Amino acid sequence: MMQSSSETEEEDDISGMSSTTNTPSVPWKILTLKYINSHSEDFTSEPLMHKAESTKKFKRICYRGESQNYIQCITCKTIIKFPLTNRPTLNIQHCCIELDAIKKKEEIAILQLQCVNDNLSFINYDQDGAFGILAKALIKYGSEMGKINVRDVLVNNEQLYSILMPDVIGYIKLRIKSILSNQKFALAINTWMTCTGNKYYTVSAQTLKSDFKVHSFVLGTAAVPENPADVGIKIIDILREYVISPNITQEIVVVEGHSEIFSGVNSRSKIVCPSYNMDIIINELKTIATENINKEDTKDPDQSYINFIEMFQKCSESLNHKSCVLSDIFLHKQKLESCCAFKNDDSDILVYLKSSALHMLETQFVVNDFHKMAVFLNPNFKGLKFLKLKEKIEIHELVKMYGIAIEKNSQKSKKPTSSVCQFNATSSIVNFSEMMDVHDSDYGQNLIDDEIMEYINFKMTSICTNTLEFWKKCSSFPKLKALVLEIFTVPATSYPCGKVFADGVNSRLRTCYLQDDIESMIFLNYNHELYDIKPSFE
Repeated sequence: MMQSSSETEEEDDISGMSSTTNTPSVPWKILTLKYINSHSEDFTSEPLMHKAESTKKFKRICYRGESQNYIQCITCKTIIKFPLTNRPTLNIQHCCIELDAIKKKEEIAILQLQCVNDNLSFINYDQDGAFGILAKALIKYGSEMGKINVRDVLVNNEQLYSILMPDVIGYIKLRIKSILSNQKFALAINTWMTCTGNKYYTVSAQTLKSDFKVHSFVLGTAAVPENPADVGIKIIDILREYVISPNITQEIVVVEGHSEIFSGVNSRSKIVCPSYNMDIIINELKTIATENINKEDTKDPDQSYINFIEMFQKCSESLNHKSCVLSDIFLHKQKLESCCAFKNDDSDILVYLKSSALHMLETQFVVNDFHKMAVFLNPNFKGLKFLKLKEKIEIHELVKMYGIAIEKNSQKSKKPTSSVCQFNATSSIVNFSEMMDVHDSDYGQNLIDDEIMEYINFKMTSICTNTLEFWKKCSSFPKLKALVLEIFTVPATSYPCGKVFADGVNSRLRTCYLQDDIESMIFLNYNHELYDIKPSFE
């Protein structure tokens, strides 16, 4: 029977003919394509003399002029056991995989790269992890390709880092550039530190396209410079790879409060990352509690201060979760401020903690216009019933102002760019517009006013679990819908880029990474889904 080189070997040494003859033979154990090429003077080939159509694409392997019990596919060079005594009409069941082999090698190389970048701190041996997928791919590749050394399949480190990684990164950057072109986006900047004390910052971009799906990308990573002014210059250099004439002063930036980064970013709208400041508040509250807990006049027999601090910790966990959205920031602040309300039975230490917390929430956990409008645009809270009338009116006015501005910008972009004069039936009326009872600006304001009232009075039949999905399906409030696309482009925190490298930041493996390798691996770890090659081994 015919037996492929990928099948289990029953013997370590199979001769070409009977052991009673002196016919030279090659053991199956050492017969590989590499062995044949290295001993080319000993090997020749001859056509198979069988009538079967399937045998025409094979040749018989000859060793020192004598026919052997092996044949080789002319196309893919696969070696197969095929004894000389086989019937002439026997069909050879072999699927030539030369063309597929190149593709599979590329896929394995990508899996190797994914294995490096998906496990920044340690190798995850779970079968669903990158390492497990690579192992399964190699096993399947071996069973399909037959006798082949694993070293001939895997890409060495030099090729992986100097050739494949730059190629993949270049391709992904082109994809990101095409997505961000002519698209409004916001930036997030996060700082982190390796176990060796080296400080880095990672820049990511977030955009909300017309499909109401959030798209976020890591754009680049750099070492924190000694001069804060160099931060802005480096960020502009990073942006130049993706957009034409980047101007960071025109972008909304969510940035951590580290002095080196914060002072180096000059932006039209710079938002301090709320999760960063919440951690500062929690540490300060713990310090206050520790310093005062042993004082006679600040005893807290019920230890209610512990529960109070735990509410802030839960808030921090929620802010650091990837599901956190812009509207959550304002809601968290309102909830924490309500928890700081004084009660008659509060202990002295709890009163002191609440007083300190209120001050820190006011000065450090700052919300801005985007956070407030995001809450209103969340249909679950559109009534703003937890706010006073003055605060509600303030948010409604913000929505009007931004809504009208977006409408004007939209109309400008639709105007013809030709210098040819445009005449129409209403041209004479426009000349007297200043004498009209209703101006264009009043008309636009009335429309947004009406839409806001309709939206507030709109009855929800159930709790909305996804704000963006609600607005994607909604067709009743077009002006507010356009505002949603603007507001929710802003990331809630700098979480997306910050957590890429955080989980294993103290791993010893990191000490051996060069700066360029770290930057490349963070980029690929977060953006790898933009690479089109999907492994076919699973």
